[in-house]
Amino acid sequence: MVPPQTPGGAAPGDGLADSARVSAGGYPPAGRPFADGPRRRAPRRIRRPTPPYPTLPVRAVGRSTGTQQLPRVRPGRASHARPIRRAGLALAVLACTLAFFALTQANGQGGAALADGIRAVAGPVAAAQVEGGYLAVRDGARRALYQLGIGRPTAPWAPPTKVAGPANGLPAASGTASGPPPAASAAATPRATAATTTSSTSAAAGSAASAPQPTVAPPGAIAPIVSPALPGEGQWSVVTPGPTPGQPLVSKTFWRPDPVRPYALVTLLAFNPQGTRLRMVAGTSQPGGPLGNGGPGIIPAADQQPGVLLAAFNGGFKEANGAFGMMVNGKVYVPPVAGSGTIAVTRQGQVLMGLWGSDPALSSANTDLVAWRQNGPLLINQGAITSLTDNIAAWGQTIGGAYTWRSGIGLTANGTLLYAAGDALSARTLAGALRAAGAVTALQLDINPFWVRAFTYSPAPGGGLAIDKLQSTMYGTGHEYLRGDSRDFFYVTRHQP
Repeated sequence: MVPPQTPGGAAPGDGLADSARVSAGGYPPAGRPFADGPRRRAPRRIRRPTPPYPTLPVRAVGRSTGTQQLPRVRPGRASHARPIRRAGLALAVLACTLAFFALTQANGQGGAALADGIRAVAGPVAAAQVEGGYLAVRDGARRALYQLGIGRPTAPWAPPTKVAGPANGLPAASGTASGPPPAASAAATPRATAATTTSSTSAAAGSAASAPQPTVAPPGAIAPIVSPALPGEGQWSVVTPGPTPGQPLVSKTFWRPDPVRPYALVTLLAFNPQGTRLRMVAGTSQPGGPLGNGGPGIIPAADQQPGVLLAAFNGGFKEANGAFGMMVNGKVYVPPVAGSGTIAVTRQGQVLMGLWGSDPALSSANTDLVAWRQNGPLLINQGAITSLTDNIAAWGQTIGGAYTWRSGIGLTANGTLLYAAGDALSARTLAGALRAAGAVTALQLDINPFWVRAFTYSPAPGGGLAIDKLQSTMYGTGHEYLRGDSRDFFYVTRHQP
């Protein structure tokens, strides 16, 4: 029996003829079974809803122009993907920034210029924060490598064959980073001169020329606090002999102030106040500042003579990093900041160190000052490491607590001038090294690898100057201070009493 068909031979809801389907072995009309088969339902036509977004015209090869719908996006997918993309972008930016600062720390003058460029674009505060983060990562990596036996320190020079002389009243117990040296007291705050030593700047200012000249012994040996000690660690060796036996003009030693970081090594110079003079030079463009005053940036020719020039070392921060003041020979390069740590020199060659404005001798009213330089708070005052040493905000727009290359200058109770520098130091461990050497007042100078540098000068056998770098890993050659430098610096000359 042939099932009935609808008029026109099409099944309800179907556009194809049933007869054609049956003859081709297809399915019967909707709702009608084959004679010997089960009942089947016709497939339903699915209507696609009108998309709520526009369609784009597209031309396919070999076909006429039609439209192609954009893919539908599930609700919520974009909201989850956007934070992930943002986090990835932030991590990429952070990684690139850290890589930039890695270059600034290890790429000499190019790295220093790159760091200045980053500070100019991002601002000194943001740049200091990122740089501090990089240095923290670097410090953690160095500590881990040290535990694996990598990066073990070695002595920067051979043990001294000529020791710098007897102790200056500071026993071996003074060579520690904790507690003031026994020779220091609140009443013995250093108000020292290259010719005399007094306990008061106000008294010394008027009597420096006529006061008696005491015997000044070199610093005493510093007891190591890291075990095992390196050969010669803490022992002072003679750099420049003096006219009096046992009283060299310049001595040097090295010492490790941080048992947690045994690879952190500080090198120190000591200058006898009786036979030396401290000088200051402003750089051709730094410290800079709103006054726009450039300095000579060079040691005068008369002081470059062999036998006259003894040493030279870096100065302080740029004006942009704290606006700390500087004046040389009556010319103010950056105005002084009240309460800032200051090192000054009088017309008689007396070296003063203290807080600007708190000490009567350290003020603009003292016309006897021929040069002064400020650079943040004091590291050591009256023999004690100050609380501001750990205050990052007190150092201006620079990295405060990070472990990096640092330098500092100090005075002992008998007027000996000290310079200290080294890598992997915080402001506190730098202060600890200066204090262990006998400093009762100290000030931090410049920081970071490219700017920390020190050299000693002696007559060369064939004439001219022989230059020795205090640490072999320091940048520079020592010629920059003889030919002209953009940054301010200190130098020390021989003085005949």
